[in-house]
Amino acid sequence: MEVEQPTTDVDSDVESRLTAHFAAEAPEAAPKEADAKVDAEAPESDEESAAELEEADLVDIELDDGEVYRGPAKLREAVERHKDYTQKTQELSALRKSVDDKAYFVEAREKITAAVQEDIAEFKALEFQRKQFESLDWQALYNADPGQAMRLRDQRDDLQRQLQAKAGQIQQKSAQGQQILSAHTERQWQLAVEGAKQRIGKLTAEEDQAMHRQAQALGFTPEEFKSRLSDARILHAIHKAAKWDALQSGKPAAVQAAQKAPPVVKPGASKGPGAVAQGKYTDLRQSLKKSGSLKDAARLFALKG
Repeated sequence: MEVEQPTTDVDSDVESRLTAHFAAEAPEAAPKEADAKVDAEAPESDEESAAELEEADLVDIELDDGEVYRGPAKLREAVERHKDYTQKTQELSALRKSVDDKAYFVEAREKITAAVQEDIAEFKALEFQRKQFESLDWQALYNADPGQAMRLRDQRDDLQRQLQAKAGQIQQKSAQGQQILSAHTERQWQLAVEGAKQRIGKLTAEEDQAMHRQAQALGFTPEEFKSRLSDARILHAIHKAAKWDALQSGKPAAVQAAQKAPPVVKPGASKGPGAVAQGKYTDLRQSLKKSGSLKDAARLFALKG
């Protein structure tokens, strides 16, 4: 039989201290749960902050079709470089087309001119031969040798027909040369307008009319507008000149409107002597209502006087 050991005060004190120790450690589980929640929520807030920073770094990017999107600045720089390259490529293409058309026109004009000059030379030779028959005494020829006279008459009539045919050829080739010139002028004009639009951008009807007025003001007639101004660089300069004149002409009206406009008084700024006096009068009346003193009344009457 085991002998029960008596419980001492020391053992009781140790048990109490152990119980208190483990009881104090137990609630620590709750803060760990809270920390876990905080840690779980932290990535979300970090993602939101990163998204906000990323959005702040985005800029507007306009594409060739006019649509605007948000993207990084480097992408916009790339798009602008691409636009600049495309514009220069288009300008070079239009310039090449203009040069090719001029070369074609020069070649065609030289051929037409050479053909017309050849026809004119032949016409003059035929005309010289025909005039030889005008000096003949036809009555004497008929009396002396009617057969010879008839042969000479037939030669004269044949020369006259050749002259008429040659004159028709000269007229036809001259008209063909004029058609080539008109087509060349129109083609050069179209290429100039195409090149100017690539430089200027969208061109409204009002801007187009302003450019025509500007050209007329510079001394160009409507007929000369296409024939002498068929160059994208010239049209670009006229467009700038028209915009500058429009800006200058609008200045007097803007100045007059600004002069007639009422003055803008900023908060806290002086509103003039009359407004200041009215403000003092209002303040003194309110003071007199509150105080009822003779001193405030005297000040009020002095201000009114």
